[in-house]
Amino acid sequence: MALLIIDQRRDLTPWIRAFEQHYPEVDLRIWPDVGDADDIDFALSWYHPEGIFRPFKNLKTISSMGAGVDHLFADKTIAEDVAFVRIVDNKLADCMSQYLLAAVATITQKFITYFHHQIQAKWHTESPAQPLNVGILGLGQLGSHAAQYLTAAGFKVSGWSRTLHQLENIECYAGEPGLKLFLQSTQILICLLPLTRETRHILNKDLFSGLAQGTHLINVARGDHLQEQDLLTALETGQIKSAILDVFSTEPLPEAHPFWQNPDIFITPHISSVSDPLSVIPQVIENYQRSQQNEPLVNQVDRVLGY
Repeated sequence: MALLIIDQRRDLTPWIRAFEQHYPEVDLRIWPDVGDADDIDFALSWYHPEGIFRPFKNLKTISSMGAGVDHLFADKTIAEDVAFVRIVDNKLADCMSQYLLAAVATITQKFITYFHHQIQAKWHTESPAQPLNVGILGLGQLGSHAAQYLTAAGFKVSGWSRTLHQLENIECYAGEPGLKLFLQSTQILICLLPLTRETRHILNKDLFSGLAQGTHLINVARGDHLQEQDLLTALETGQIKSAILDVFSTEPLPEAHPFWQNPDIFITPHISSVSDPLSVIPQVIENYQRSQQNEPLVNQVDRVLGY
């Protein structure tokens, strides 16, 4: 049987080389050169074309190439008996936490303001930064790691999740009753939620209204968590003071999108956490072997909960 890789967004050369170097025995197929479709029983995918899996009658498992699996749930043509798995990797978590530390420091040290001063050749000292409480929406593997990482760096951090977590030195909230209290205590809001039916567009005017005036937003989860017009309105009113965005509903972000020209929005091109093939391929191979032997999969996703 064969393992198929599907990804239209990135150069797959490092992935192919890693497989060839460390797992040359694997029958590797690179879409669209799939060969006999009946050979495919395992797929490694990132934002595949919808319906692409229909011809693969023997497909048993699809592994995401990263921590997110919303692209798999978005394709309603995938058979219900196909298992989904995701990547859980310490390097991914470290990469995300380092990005968030940089983003939080950019806000607290007012680097974006100083960058605007630089463009204007303006020498002006801002008032000293005041301590700001960091709140993380989503305490999964990435969220919990980031919360502990930022706490170790000296920031006061709280977190919210669907079910209650216990993290040392971090105030944890859960469920609808806890969300209001969480938002009230947050001055830098980070979104690290999984994208599900319940969390789509959760970053909207209603949620923003529960935050203190002048809160900062960082979104590194998924673009569809954000109601874009609500953010633009909140920036105009000052409810949100600034936003650092790494993910967008449409990627690449269209040239005419209003985010590009907004001085209160800082944009990065979905680079907060990128899978390293050499680091993650061993767990892909483990699940490939487990799938072939009908054994329990590692990091399998609950297709009912959506994560």
